Amino acid sequence: MNEAHALGRRLLALAADALPTEQDMQAVGDALIPFAERAISSTLSDRSMSGWHAKGRPPFALTGHASVSRDGSSVEIVPAAEGGVNWRKGAGPMRVLTDGRAAYKTGDRRRTGTRVNKVGERVAKTRKIKGIVGATRGKGTWDDVNRTLIDESAGVVQQVAAQNMATHIARTVLGG
Repeated sequence: MNEAHALGRRLLALAADALPTEQDMQAVGDALIPFAERAISSTLSDRSMSGWHAKGRPPFALTGHASVSRDGSSVEIVPAAEGGVNWRKGAGPMRVLTDGRAAYKTGDRRRTGTRVNKVGERVAKTRKIKGIVGATRGKGTWDDVNRTLIDESAGVVQQVAAQNMATHIARTVLGG
């Protein structure tokens, strides 16, 4: 009976110590990336935008990137690029795929951001359009990814939590 009570005390201590760590959150994020890639593939068969950026290299595949918050309590999946480039380069193409692009003709002024003038007022920065830019309609690609991640996240969290609990039980309770 002593061994059963000792095992019970260990299990109670384990349950009290079962808060997710930053590694657990990263594991959840990494497990959700294939779902993001599948959702992107439903819009783009090869997950890339042909002819985007430099013409001299092949287009990079769009994917997701998992980043854990500073306090380790949440994970965020953001658009990314894979294939030897900076992962943040996926944000621009994904915005165009989701929202579309406005049309401009030669000589139009396009807003590029803001700046602060000498008086201290914030004013718009613009640049002159050199050539014709055709409009594109957005496909809602990242919106589809968000819906998929919301649908699949509960199952992935349960799966990762079960794996971590099994490992933790094997180490602490069973001594293995």
